[in-house]
Amino acid sequence: MFDLTMSNNALMDHAEAVAVEALCRARGYLDRRHGAGWADAHPEEVAAFMTVFASHLHTVPLLRQLACVELSLGQLTKPVADLADRLETLADSL
Repeated sequence: MFDLTMSNNALMDHAEAVAVEALCRARGYLDRRHGAGWADAHPEEVAAFMTVFASHLHTVPLLRQLACVELSLGQLTKPVADLADRLETLADSL
C-alpha cells in the first residue's frame, strides 16, 4: 500500500511491484484455465487481462472514497435536520 508521503522512487517501485504481481497472476490464471504455455501463445489475452486489472485497480479506490462520502453525508442528515428544526422554531418565535 502506498501513501502520499512516499517519494517518487518509492511510488515507482510500488507500481512496478503491483504490475509484476498482476502479470504473474494473469499468466498463471490463464495457464491454469487453458493449459501450460497458453499465456505465452496468447499475449493478447494476457494484455486484455492486464487492462481489466488496471481498470479495476483504478476504480476500486474511487468507489471506496464515494462510499465514505455517502456514509459521512448520511451521518450528517439528522444533525442538519435538527438544526433546521431549531432555526424554524427560532424564526417562528421572532
